[in-house]
Amino acid sequence: MVRCTTASNTARKDDVELDKRSAVLYKALMKEETPSKLVELCQRRYQYPEGPLHVLTIHGDTVLHMAAHTAKADSVIQLLEMLPENENCKLTRQNAVGNTILHEAATCNKLVPAAKKMLEMAPDLLNMRNHIGETAFFNAARYGQIEMFLFLGTKVGDQNIEGEAVPRKTFYQRDDNATVLHIAVIFGHFDLALLIAKQCEYLVAERDEHGMTTLQRLACNSAAFETRNAGSWKRLVYSYAWVWKVPLWEAIRKEMLKYESAEKLAHFLVELDNTSWKLKQTNHLEVEPSENQNNGWTSISSSSASFKIDGEKSNSTETPLFLAIKAGCVDIVEMILQLYPQAVEHVDGNGCNILHIAIKYRQLWVFDVLHQVGIPWRRLIVRRDRDLNTILHMVGQDCIFEPVLGNFIVQLQNDLLLFEHVKKICSSCSIDSSLCRNREGKTAEEVFVKNKEHLRMKAVEQVKNRIESCSWVGVFVSAVAFAAVYTVPGGLDQETGVPIFLNHPFFLIFIIADALCILCTLISLVLFFSVLISWFRFQDFKLSVPGRIAAGSTVLIFSVSMQALAFGASVVLLVQEGEQWTRIGYYTVAFLPFTVMSVSFVPSYLFLARMLLMSNIYIAGGVTGPRYSRFSFRSCIKRLFCFGKFITSPPSSKTPVEQTTPPVV
Repeated sequence: MVRCTTASNTARKDDVELDKRSAVLYKALMKEETPSKLVELCQRRYQYPEGPLHVLTIHGDTVLHMAAHTAKADSVIQLLEMLPENENCKLTRQNAVGNTILHEAATCNKLVPAAKKMLEMAPDLLNMRNHIGETAFFNAARYGQIEMFLFLGTKVGDQNIEGEAVPRKTFYQRDDNATVLHIAVIFGHFDLALLIAKQCEYLVAERDEHGMTTLQRLACNSAAFETRNAGSWKRLVYSYAWVWKVPLWEAIRKEMLKYESAEKLAHFLVELDNTSWKLKQTNHLEVEPSENQNNGWTSISSSSASFKIDGEKSNSTETPLFLAIKAGCVDIVEMILQLYPQAVEHVDGNGCNILHIAIKYRQLWVFDVLHQVGIPWRRLIVRRDRDLNTILHMVGQDCIFEPVLGNFIVQLQNDLLLFEHVKKICSSCSIDSSLCRNREGKTAEEVFVKNKEHLRMKAVEQVKNRIESCSWVGVFVSAVAFAAVYTVPGGLDQETGVPIFLNHPFFLIFIIADALCILCTLISLVLFFSVLISWFRFQDFKLSVPGRIAAGSTVLIFSVSMQALAFGASVVLLVQEGEQWTRIGYYTVAFLPFTVMSVSFVPSYLFLARMLLMSNIYIAGGVTGPRYSRFSFRSCIKRLFCFGKFITSPPSSKTPVEQTTPPVV
């Protein structure tokens, strides 16, 4: 028993001493000491018996593994040269995740000389895989190291296992079937991905564990094409970024180069992909318009609907076209439709065509793309999905995205306007959408009311909370402005009762600003009150409720800015003596709140203008949308401020979308 305890204590002391020695070597690596210092430490065989192969971390990383992270080829090469030839076989040692020293070296282009030395000493490193089946090629693709990837590619032809040549594809594909091309696209290294795709076209059609090809992965990466909408100033910076090496300019330049690489890669992949949109769901619900049957929609029996893929095994994976629409990748959709316009005929497993998907995911730019390609809408508009839903039914389904900043009011308004837009499109094709029922026997209006009722309730709650907050601000502002009338700057003349600064120009500014402040505050309170006593019908959220809230908020901000202007004018009236620079400083500080409020007023005014224009925007059938119809300012104001009809009219029973409930208490 005593001997066991003594042996245990001795082993514990040895471990502590080993950890201390490892700490010295680890610090030297992290501080990026000179190669000679590292070599000197590793040469102390009495402290580090395995030298460069000494294990430093709990993850099984050796000194060579850690040295590769410093990206210093000289250090790695000198450590490799320390090893005797009989220990070269130990270079294939793997860490806890199965990575070899070649895996670590593949993460940096600077280590190409070190990788060359590794393969000279241990050629089997190129064949070795980690625990998920990745060769060193995957790390080069993951970190976008083009030089390293090309160097490793030159060594593939020299590899033989048991006298047989190793197929090149085995180096580029891991256990879950994902390839280096998938990895390069997922991590956003599109220049390397394009290089791989051109050299190894056989990888383009390979699918990963989720059944996704490289083009499908790229179609899901909407961030790669965000620079498409870059402003003119960014393009100007990109054009002249080579003149001045400014960090911000360099970042913009890299962003533009990344977008160009993604665009070239997408074009190359789309040209090779001429089969995905051919996966045809034989859908007998694909109907043609009829003049005498169901108001333009052909009635189909549910028993005749069947789905299959001709000549191919059934695959639930979405096609690149539909994935690009869902993700908002305009470039890929344009490329596919320009090269293969017949791809618009494709339908998914639920029988949804391109317009069903575009409306469901609120990607309305698809209408513009279809117009540019010159594809007639009528053929697409009249089709139904597997549940007999028209494109108008899709508006009523829940949106596949979260509301921006939780603004349920704007989201409900957008859905209502979209419903009207799509309804006009159907009307342009002589289709009475109000009579079209899905498999559940519901019209598009009934589907909209059922699925959007929870959104309407959230919008009502949000309206009341917002009005309550703004009303308190309005009451406070009006109280201050009303009190300022009886306490004018400088006071009143004791004999005549006339303000002392009555003839001063800034006194007129003070009076006008204070009067406008009170007037605008009262107008905003009236607008908010008219919203509170409304019925909160669906049709009210189309323009009236959002417009009045926007108008009330804008007028309230204007009243606060007028109060700030009155404050600045009062300071000018009171401070008329002193040094010139002192007075300038007072006046600048006094009018600073007014300047801030004026700048804050501009976005609110633009938002109000958007509310007024919203009812005049439509997507007309047969023309590109959205477009502006003839703008009538009078009609907008009439719809926005017709208090009597808005307040007193009872719930309408014309259509389900126009139905309402009594005011929520």
